[in-house]
Amino acid sequence: MKKIVDMLRPFLSIIFGVLILLCYLNYLSFQGSALAVGIIAVILSAFYICTGVIAFLLGDKIGAKVRGILDVCTISLYPLFYFVIYLISMINVASTLGPNGYVIHLVSMIVSIMFAMLYLLAKLLNVKELNKPASLFGFAFIGALVLNLVFNPYGFSNALGDIGVVELVIYACFSSMLLSALGGLNSANEQPQEPVQEEASEQPVEEPQE
Repeated sequence: MKKIVDMLRPFLSIIFGVLILLCYLNYLSFQGSALAVGIIAVILSAFYICTGVIAFLLGDKIGAKVRGILDVCTISLYPLFYFVIYLISMINVASTLGPNGYVIHLVSMIVSIMFAMLYLLAKLLNVKELNKPASLFGFAFIGALVLNLVFNPYGFSNALGDIGVVELVIYACFSSMLLSALGGLNSANEQPQEPVQEEASEQPVEEPQE
């Protein structure tokens, strides 16, 4: 099963990057904060596409250190981008937000930035004590993605026809990559116990006396 997931991961990264590019490419024709989001999204999509292509073409030829850095960036960059989107959204529509909208914005921002920082620290600094908190906020980030689907930016619930198909596929692709990364993060907590080897006491063999 793990081999199948490793084979599909480059394709998920490519699909994820292409969908982000198509979703935010029109933002380049706007001005102000929307233009900034469009530029960040294009750079982010290029990273995911290039990472997926490199992983697919080179595979095991990529060094373990390079692969680890790419995996960390793959998982942590999108939550940071998500934080920026919600921060800009909250600034732009702050006067029209209801209580539910404020709660959703604040929860999404806190969860996304906390997960990104904890995951970066846990992986780059190899701090195993942060693995469980990072996993907790990782699952909470998936919950924030679900909230973004079922509620609009103002805090009102979406009808089934109002849920964007592109956003649904984007969230599904990233959630799949995230769950795989969280599985590896949780397995790092399980340290196999080394078997205790009892040294056989060497007793000198007495030579028979004549």
